[in-house]
Amino acid sequence: MTDARVWPFLDPRMDRERVVRIAYLAARLGYFWVADAAFMFFKRPTTARLYIASLARRGILDAFPRRTPSEPHVYRISERGLEWLVDEVGCDRAELWRPAAMRRRLNVAQVRAVNRFWCSLAAAATKHPHVRLHRFMPERQLRRTKSSSCPVVPDAMAMLRLAHDDTAPARSPVVVTLEQDSGYERLKVWTEKTHGYLRAKRSSTFYGCSSRNLVVLVVVPSRRRAANVARTVAAAGGGAFVYVGLARDLEGGRALDAPVWNAAKLTTDPLVKADSSLALAVQAVAGTASATPIRPDGALGRISPEIP
Repeated sequence: MTDARVWPFLDPRMDRERVVRIAYLAARLGYFWVADAAFMFFKRPTTARLYIASLARRGILDAFPRRTPSEPHVYRISERGLEWLVDEVGCDRAELWRPAAMRRRLNVAQVRAVNRFWCSLAAAATKHPHVRLHRFMPERQLRRTKSSSCPVVPDAMAMLRLAHDDTAPARSPVVVTLEQDSGYERLKVWTEKTHGYLRAKRSSTFYGCSSRNLVVLVVVPSRRRAANVARTVAAAGGGAFVYVGLARDLEGGRALDAPVWNAAKLTTDPLVKADSSLALAVQAVAGTASATPIRPDGALGRISPEIP
């Protein structure tokens, strides 16, 4: 552990564990918006903004320059904060990311959407009785490990495991790839992506995991877009393993139990009610699906999940 004298700006009255978790979250996400992750540590957004701003003043986080005062602050882990975090937690620095600058051509909407889902999935997995998040890899990590034979690069990939007793045998993780849809992509793109995933399922591995346990989650902005994407995916042959969900339902710690549609079912009846969830899809692939979905229990309260 780092001695307090080495880190003179850390107020001894602050919750050290919370500071470490927030710093680790910022270092994993790269670009950190308070509004996207405040629910993980605080009950009130105002408290979160003030607390994060105090960490920036103490040198743990950096705030990118804003073009206008009305824009929300975007934070990153500071260089000194990164060194302190690695020493404090003992984590692999290669898993952390400190972006050099706010890139001019950065797709802010896509980055924020992936980060919101990441936070929601991590929060949901800490309290779910059946599913645990083993690892989450955003697109930037996937591109570094992509082989020339890999047919597709998703926006992110999560490895989920069933929650077992200590005596239960370990199972291979279920691979869930995340595809964010803004609503403006041509449907032809989804045909090409589906063909890529079909080739991936016919291969033996997918980014180092078994491609047999592959599930694709498409996050869309509206019910109408969900029906259009589902119809295109099913026509291309991927209806069985592709699920479609609304972005607003999957955020805020509800990623595992929010209602989603199986693409094949939504194609047969565009008005059908969403009767599945990511947790049920994972359990079905693992061969232990329960009869009824498990719904979230309401308020998250003060939770501090690990971010795999």
